[in-house]
Amino acid sequence: APYQATLTGEFNCMPHLTATGPEAEVCVWGIKTDVGEWYALDIPESLYTGMLERSYARITVTGIMTPIEQISSDQWKDFPAEGVMQVERFE
Repeated sequence: APYQATLTGEFNCMPHLTATGPEAEVCVWGIKTDVGEWYALDIPESLYTGMLERSYARITVTGIMTPIEQISSDQWKDFPAEGVMQVERFE
């Protein structure tokens, strides 16, 4: 089940596992933790601009985490995401 979580790591574009060409150039924002795990970030419009100012920097995000196994959509199959966080705040 989804749960409250806090992650610290590098705010960056997640690497594509299979895409090539222009498709691989699309940035899907995520956070790479210190142990090398990637988590996709669902960023609300109200936080988006502030977070973009911290691109490629170390940040801490808090929100609701859904493990990747519990997501029925295939949209994350091309990324190394362990889960998807609905971001509530960042610092």
